[in-house]
Amino acid sequence: MRCQPCLAPSKACAAIEELEEAARLSKRQPYTLMHLGSASAAAGDAFAARRIREEVRELAEHRFVSSSVIAMLEIAVGNLNGALDAFEVAARQRSPWLSYFLCQPRLDVLRGEPRFQSLASWLGFGSAATLNP
Repeated sequence: MRCQPCLAPSKACAAIEELEEAARLSKRQPYTLMHLGSASAAAGDAFAARRIREEVRELAEHRFVSSSVIAMLEIAVGNLNGALDAFEVAARQRSPWLSYFLCQPRLDVLRGEPRFQSLASWLGFGSAATLNP
């Protein structure tokens, strides 16, 4: 997704326009909505980020949605415990997204949490859990 690097707060507004179009073209696929929610939060629109999180939760009631997607939306709205809960479910689901667990900058807010460290160890990352290359 070409606008993923644009999720820094200074570029989030530009990313939102691209992501809204991506969401429309993808028929509002959860992965695309995850990025739209994150960009909305980075731009300071907490209401939009929460609305998108709820939209994805509703989708999850009727179809499979990776818990990693839900976790990233929980981070976007500031619910860190909810994010860790969802990542624990994602680990049980063997979510391929967890291969980004150590290098995804949006997880920086979780790195100091004991649950993050435990989950990183359970995933086999061991002492490298604090890395963010």
